[in-house]
Formats: sequence, C-alpha cells, structure tokens
Amino acid sequence: MSLRVFDLHSSYPIDGCDKLSVLSAVRQEPEWKRSLPAAQPGTTVDFVAVIHRERVAWESARLFVAAATDDVYWWLGETLGRRLGRTYETDLTRTRLRCLHRDEEARAGRAHEDALSAEVAAWRARLEDVLTERPEIAPVLRQVNEEIGDRLRR
Repeated sequence: MSLRVFDLHSSYPIDGCDKLSVLSAVRQEPEWKRSLPAAQPGTTVDFVAVIHRERVAWESARLFVAAATDDVYWWLGETLGRRLGRTYETDLTRTRLRCLHRDEEARAGRAHEDALSAEVAAWRARLEDVLTERPEIAPVLRQVNEEIGDRLRR
C-alpha cells in the first residue's frame, strides 16, 4: 500500500513522503504556539519604556516643592524656565514665596504641613495637565527629578 501526500494549498501530490514523516509533521505544534527564540549572547533586545504620567507628575511636584525652600531653587527655576517655559519658573517663585511665608507662620504656631501638601497638590495637577498635552516632556521631567534628588542630597 502506498501513501500519497498532497500539498493542501495546491492539491498536488508530494512525492517521496513516507508514513513516518507525515505523522511527525502532523504531531508538530503549530508555528503560532512555539515559543520565541532566546536572545543570543551579545545581542541587544529593544524594550519599550512605559512612563506613568501620574507618577511622574506626583514625583515632580513633591521634588519641586522640596527644592523651592532649598538652595536647589535657583538651579531648578532656571532649568524649568529653559525647558518648560517662563511660566513654570514664575510658578516656582510663587511656591517659594508661599512656602517661606508659611515657614514664618509655622514658627508662630500655625500648621505648616497642610500648606506644603496644598503646594504639592497644585504642582501635581499642573504637571499632569502639561503631561497630557505634551507627553514628550515626561523623559525631561524624569531627568530633572533625578538631578533635583542628587542636588537635595548634597
């Protein structure tokens, strides 16, 4: 008894196939089920960076307010003016003035933590809005955040 194998796409017989090769071909996993090949040593694999807009805005806001009452303020004000626009430099100046004024009030016995939280919340909202409009600045903000953190630790 001879076995004739046909190509499914063209319906032409394929000569030279035996029963064993047909059965092994049928038992193979479909190509879509096979796992991806492992990366070879020395090769690079590209990854897509996912930036969480809310997290970047929150981290930036927290650091901006901390920097507003520190010597980092001068560097940050100039950096924000150059990278995001003069409006942000002006907003940072207003934050600094309010925080310094509240520092004086805190010495007089009034609550200071609530004021700082309000400043952070205002900056977070402002930065979330700008990140929604201009998502390409997220890496810039992350870079500025790293620099602020380094400067605050000094």
